[in-house]
Amino acid sequence: MQKTMKNAGNVLTAAMMMMVAASPILAADQQPPFVQPPLQMEAAQLVPKEMMAGKAYKVAPQATNDGYVNTYTLNTDCGAR
Repeated sequence: MQKTMKNAGNVLTAAMMMMVAASPILAADQQPPFVQPPLQMEAAQLVPKEMMAGKAYKVAPQATNDGYVNTYTLNTDCGAR
């Protein structure tokens, strides 16, 4: 019984070593996820005209979209935000 347990332990150790050794090979075969670059858009097409500028801010003409959310740049007296 003790010899059987020792053999099982050796087999398990060998299997684990093979998996660790093979992991870089398996990872190399995987393709990176497709990432689309952000889209450049005209902010005026997305933001109502009356919201493009206010007392202390102005929306920059270009906006970006990452496929999920639009990102706008606001120019203010304190700088771009």
